[in-house]
Amino acid sequence: MRKLLVFSLMLLLLLAACGGSQEPAETPEPADTTEEEAAPEPTKAPEPTEAPSEGATDEGEAMAESFLDRAKSGEFEGTELTVFGKWTEAEGDNFVAALEPFEEATGIDVIYEGSSEFETLITVRVEGGDAPDVAGFPQPALMAQFAKDGELVNLSEQLDTNKIQDNYSDAWINLGTVDGELVGLFYRASTKSIVWYPVKAFEEAGYEIPETWDEMLALSDTIVEEQGVTPWCISIEHGGVTGWVATDWVEDVLLRTAPPETYDAWVAHEIPFNDPAVINAANIVADIWFNPDYVYGGSTGILSIFVGDTQTPMFEDPPQCWFHKQAGWIPDFWPEGMEPGVDSSFFYLPPIDEQYGKPVLGGGDVFAAFDDRPEVMAFMEYLSSPEGAEVWVKNGGFISPNKNVPDEWYANYVDQAQAQILKDATTLRFDASDLMPAEVGAGTFWSGMVDWVSAEGANTEEVFQAIEDSWPDEDTGLGGSGDVASDEETADAGGYEYLQAALDGEYDGTEVTVFGKWTEGEGENFEAVLAEFAEATGIDIIYEGSAEFETLITVRAEGGDAPDIAGFPQPALMAEFVRSGDIIDFGAATNADKLMSDYSQAWTDLATVDGQLSAVPYRASTKSIVWYPTKAFEAAGYEIPQTWDEMLALSDTIVEEQGVTPW
Repeated sequence: MRKLLVFSLMLLLLLAACGGSQEPAETPEPADTTEEEAAPEPTKAPEPTEAPSEGATDEGEAMAESFLDRAKSGEFEGTELTVFGKWTEAEGDNFVAALEPFEEATGIDVIYEGSSEFETLITVRVEGGDAPDVAGFPQPALMAQFAKDGELVNLSEQLDTNKIQDNYSDAWINLGTVDGELVGLFYRASTKSIVWYPVKAFEEAGYEIPETWDEMLALSDTIVEEQGVTPWCISIEHGGVTGWVATDWVEDVLLRTAPPETYDAWVAHEIPFNDPAVINAANIVADIWFNPDYVYGGSTGILSIFVGDTQTPMFEDPPQCWFHKQAGWIPDFWPEGMEPGVDSSFFYLPPIDEQYGKPVLGGGDVFAAFDDRPEVMAFMEYLSSPEGAEVWVKNGGFISPNKNVPDEWYANYVDQAQAQILKDATTLRFDASDLMPAEVGAGTFWSGMVDWVSAEGANTEEVFQAIEDSWPDEDTGLGGSGDVASDEETADAGGYEYLQAALDGEYDGTEVTVFGKWTEGEGENFEAVLAEFAEATGIDIIYEGSAEFETLITVRAEGGDAPDIAGFPQPALMAEFVRSGDIIDFGAATNADKLMSDYSQAWTDLATVDGQLSAVPYRASTKSIVWYPTKAFEAAGYEIPQTWDEMLALSDTIVEEQGVTPW
């Protein structure tokens, strides 16, 4: 059955390829976004236990001395442990430097490996029996899944939870707890709940930092009246990921107007996306965004100004806008010479309803252990201690969630001030759009916000209902509406029997996995093609794209985790898999005559290895073209050369007549 439905999808792809293709959109990478599942509901920190689980210490006795103290006494000298995380290059170097004091003090060799494809590889490694001793997760959703699968160590049975509670606020402990078990310890943190303002102009005007939402709005009105400018710098334009800025605002306001449990239920889709609490949050955001006196450039500016340039008008003299809600990375985009803490500083985005305390929308990296060997537990204790963060904190670009890290360690104002906000947080939650299914969090939520801004908030109910309708069904993975294809939507199978069977519903409810290189804009375009097939057939297509495709497809195939279908960027690697017997003979399984009629001999030859037709060419490109300036070409009366000699002759003519180099 699986081969049949795979064939049907392959046939659809070749029909789509023959029918033309859509140009992919070029998109910059979104700021700190991932495709993880919803975060688990918060739980209270587990109570300390009397004794560690079996195997926690060599003697099996209750903890009288910490693992870290024992390690420093030399008890585990000569052992080694492996750590796998996402940090590479400069971040990886900083992390390795932060581990050196541990290695020097204990004699334990820590082997760190970082990869930008961490989320994919950690799953492959765990399923293949090659889990690291410790893993650093960029957010807790994936960690929670491993915990639910029983892969992670329950740290509350191993470590001194009193010390952990002394080092962390309940907000951080809750985020590291899954089903009542503490499985993760947070090491690095960030926050989005801050508002930047112009320091010098602010002081000269005699303004004070607002402590409540109402005070912030009152100050906004004062700036309009006294300065004659718009108080807010807001924009969302970010290429193919435009819209995420608006989602951050809605999420931050929701945390200030509803219980954190409501936020968690929203992320997990236990309440509708358009729950009244969410609509209320959007309306509060709209009161600022669509106030004609409040935002620099109005709704047009919101839609058209690049997010990296949002704050630039603040640095004019006098400032053209005074408030900018954005995370701590924004100074990287300021005009040259502008200094954080001097030219612009920030304050905590104020509470709205005091009963919900001081919530923070942010992120962080959480470490979990797959093994409870004593040297591994010693390392976890080190990471959760102030000394584990000291080197990186002093180097800069690092915020520790550990509340006992001294303020004087921080290398700059931005890091220290954000650390204090995180310490004071009564509730901490991760970016909701990062935790929702990608179809929503990195799809309809973003695009819906663009539609919302375009209508200046007049379509709030409509937009949020559309996002709710797009939420994937738990059983089929298809969108929340329109799952059954109408007669008009059912395409002709073009002579392919498996495709026709799929369109007739024979494989409804099955699924096919596809792995390729396309991500971001290209990945979205490909998924849009697949969505039509899924809607027409009831087959759930699970596409995964990775820039590290060439490496990962080999790892997955050798590890027994090959996808049903793979999209190879060129035929050489595909040929290796054909020769190793991993790829089916597609020509023997489908209507080869029809296939040959759809493609030229050149393309089918490229898809054939050792006489076996093994692939369907899907997307094409050519390098054999020469570009020229249309208007100038026509004005000069030149004609397109048809031969190489004609092209060279025209080159000489351009030299003589135009006095410039032709190439």
